Amino acid sequence: MEVRHAARGDLLEIARIAHQSLWDACDGLLQPSTIAATLDHEYSPTALTRRLRAGRFLVAVDTADRMVGVAESGVSGEHVTVKILSMPGAGRRCWGPTALIDAVRARYPGRALCADVLLGSVPEERWCEAAGFFPGEIILRTLYGEEVIERRWWCRLAE
Repeated sequence: MEVRHAARGDLLEIARIAHQSLWDACDGLLQPSTIAATLDHEYSPTALTRRLRAGRFLVAVDTADRMVGVAESGVSGEHVTVKILSMPGAGRRCWGPTALIDAVRARYPGRALCADVLLGSVPEERWCEAAGFFPGEIILRTLYGEEVIERRWWCRLAE
């Protein structure tokens, strides 16, 4: 397993993983139109390119150089917000969540990490627990016209 900064050539695979990951995590919890709008707006080529140029993406690749996970992170006040996207099913199990989180921690030493997860998204909640996050506050927001409830998960600072 290797974690590296994403390159321009990774954009198509990041978009593919985002598509599979969001449908896997949110199907049945969000309206299909909300998932589609999220993909259209947040994972369009333009949006991905802008965030790639800002250095927000790390990718995890397996020994065959296949991308199996993506971390997007950025500073939000005193903490770092992280979003992890991974291949559904077996892909999620084969790489383990800690490699990407360790790489994000290395980028932002001394800062707490958080991840906002749709309440009831069992794959994402399991991922947070496996990566050492603990459940925090509930957040109500509107996502492309749909009211959603998220839980903010926190990760303790490395000791």
